[in-house]
Amino acid sequence: MPVLRALAEAQARAIVIGEVAGALQGWPLVLGGDVVEVCARAGDDALNAALEVLEVRERADGVYECSGGVHLIARDAPPGTSGHRDLARGVDLIDIDGGTLPTAGLLDLLRIADASADPDARRHGLALRSVLDVQRAQRASRTTDHPSDEERLQQWLDHQTPVA
Repeated sequence: MPVLRALAEAQARAIVIGEVAGALQGWPLVLGGDVVEVCARAGDDALNAALEVLEVRERADGVYECSGGVHLIARDAPPGTSGHRDLARGVDLIDIDGGTLPTAGLLDLLRIADASADPDARRHGLALRSVLDVQRAQRASRTTDHPSDEERLQQWLDHQTPVA
């Protein structure tokens, strides 16, 4: 959570991807480790400010070790995408302690999982599809449970006593 909070407070132009983004979108999986993945442009000042607040240590190119054993991985272009601009089109803003955190949308997360060589990518894809299925079912139930204004008006008129 401190990593997400720091990114939100710095207003970093970083889009959360990976398992943490899936969890923020509501997937049913338990997070596998202490890794936060983001899609970020290299050299972004706001990202650098968040990294300073977190007092990170760079282990390798784009991999940062934060306090508490959490790792932040910054990717220029996750698999299946052309990078930040591509993901920014479908971003969802998630509230984090009063700030907002850009998070990759479900369809983009699914694209990344489908193109990924990660051994957990198939499981992630199934979890993301289940979230999409639940959302689709919820939308369908809302539309069938609640008649339109025209239907409600017609129902009301049907129950009125005609005046002679």
